[in-house]
Amino acid sequence: MIPSSPTGTAALKDARALRRATLQALTFRQATLADVINFACTPQGAPLLRLPLERILRAAGHSPAEAARALAHTTRLLSVVEPRPTLGWLLDPRAVARRVPAFADALRPREAPGFPWSSPS
Repeated sequence: MIPSSPTGTAALKDARALRRATLQALTFRQATLADVINFACTPQGAPLLRLPLERILRAAGHSPAEAARALAHTTRLLSVVEPRPTLGWLLDPRAVARRVPAFADALRPREAPGFPWSSPS
């Protein structure tokens, strides 16, 4: 059965409102990245799966360069070419065991290299 136009339109508006509210919650530090990922795994959070990871990282406070670097690191670790990975791509059940750890590794803080790779001060 094909849903009627108002029902489909209402569902689309609800999905957009949920995505907007989630990005705002990240921006204002009312939610964490882990909260968003956990909620996206529930049936109620399914509309979040269409959000690009870059937008999520930017809303979470990462600069454009940091977001690009994290996504490049993730795709490089996985040896895949994904032009615009989404939360759905990250949480795809067929590859979640590889993608989530690679994404987490890309987001972990890196320490500056020490001796012998650092320049003398």
